Amino acid sequence: MQLLDKHLPQSGGTDLRGFEWRYLWQICQGDQHTAFPRQEGGIQCVAISPNHEVLVIGLREKTKIYNIASRKLIKTIPKAGMSMTFFPDGKRLVTASTTTVRIWSTEDWSEEMPLQNSFTPVALSADGKRLAAMGWEGVRVLDTKTWKQTKFINYAAGPLAFSPDGNTIATDTREGLKL
Repeated sequence: MQLLDKHLPQSGGTDLRGFEWRYLWQICQGDQHTAFPRQEGGIQCVAISPNHEVLVIGLREKTKIYNIASRKLIKTIPKAGMSMTFFPDGKRLVTASTTTVRIWSTEDWSEEMPLQNSFTPVALSADGKRLAAMGWEGVRVLDTKTWKQTKFINYAAGPLAFSPDGNTIATDTREGLKL
């Protein structure tokens, strides 16, 4: 961009720029970014709401919620956010720490419920019907309507990922990757 700017015509001068200048100028556009305040401590994870209005930054000791457009802090939750995901409708956020998974209402950022015996990492199926989280001896798969465990994968250790249709989960086990 600095090199291209050197070839801008002077006030009242002849514009000598051709298609090459315009082509290079065009491909230099669009790498926009938005800077947010530095965080104290290492960032563990981030999540962007489905409507692209909210950025959630997970830290070891707390979780910070920002409005993306204004870059203003909406709320600081004094709970760790080491893994997190939004529900597809954006109405709830799941955060996980080394001891607990928590479900938050994004309307007022209040805690709806903690999920005991579940911790980081977490993964949510694309349709939001299943949540996978680490348990004490493996991976727990929970139905998000009832919060009842529907599957358990013994001796799994994460990371976790659902297939696009939500019917398969990938995780690491003692025997290697398991689907």
